[in-house]
Amino acid sequence: MDSEVPEPPAGAPPNPLPDASNEPRVPQEERYPFHGKMVSPTAVPSASARAENLRERAKAGRRRKFLIALLVGQVFVLLLDLGGEAVLHLLRKKLEYRAAFPLRTMVFIGMTGTIAAMGILLFAYLGYRAAGYVLGDRKIGFLRAVGIGLRRVVAEVWALGLILGVIGGTAWFLIPAAGRLDLQEKSLQTLHQGKAWVDRHLHPGPKP
Repeated sequence: MDSEVPEPPAGAPPNPLPDASNEPRVPQEERYPFHGKMVSPTAVPSASARAENLRERAKAGRRRKFLIALLVGQVFVLLLDLGGEAVLHLLRKKLEYRAAFPLRTMVFIGMTGTIAAMGILLFAYLGYRAAGYVLGDRKIGFLRAVGIGLRRVVAEVWALGLILGVIGGTAWFLIPAAGRLDLQEKSLQTLHQGKAWVDRHLHPGPKP
């Protein structure tokens, strides 16, 4: 049996809502809970999901910048080879090229030497960071630090190998075949001379 709606007290303002006293009532067992089916699921990602999305976007941005840098390096090699030869040809009456190797070979040597020097400096920096961890305050565990260090070393080796393969390979394939053979012969000759020098200083002969 429906309960009676109490009468408003005298002098009270009129109720702005419609009078629902005569409307059909929903049984209590058929009502939805307050935060149940009446509330639609939220589409906002959680804090961990937002952090993961930011990390993925940052990783994609670094990858894109790295590929752009590789493309710029290839264009720079082409400009040095082709543009340098064009400039030398235009200034052949005023400027004489007297290097030990042709221009394209010198570009290859310069590029590979620069990448190797960058690799040495990078691994020296990683070694400095590792020494700082060993000698300084340890904020993380030893095994975790070793894992992070190994991941960084593998990532840097992969990146340097890719840079050397793309930029150094571009400079290498621009060298004529005769220039490559000449560079290989002189490199082997220099290597043998270096070995002989080291052997002579490590194993000196008998003094006269």
